[in-house]
Amino acid sequence: MPRGPCVAEIPSLKKLHEKYKEKGLEILAVSIDEDSRKVRPFATENGLNFPVAHSPTLGKQFKATTIPTSLFIDKHGNLRYRKIGFEEGDEREIEIVITELLK
Repeated sequence: MPRGPCVAEIPSLKKLHEKYKEKGLEILAVSIDEDSRKVRPFATENGLNFPVAHSPTLGKQFKATTIPTSLFIDKHGNLRYRKIGFEEGDEREIEIVITELLK
């Protein structure tokens, strides 16, 4: 069964979180699904090792019209990079952004 890009991105995020959490990386997944009852089972089923929040309106606030949309925010709270969608091979791009922001 094919996986959507949101689910396909999860293994990379989990791996990057483990690799860089001691250096200050924090990941917050935000579900914009209307049904909040789906969030916890999804997080458990996918073994997420970072927090998951539920906010159907947050996507609109950040103009995220495609899922997944990854926002990279620096330690000062500034949005520094926006990654729209996910395809195999994007892991390297994401890791480069993370390592730059952690400097």
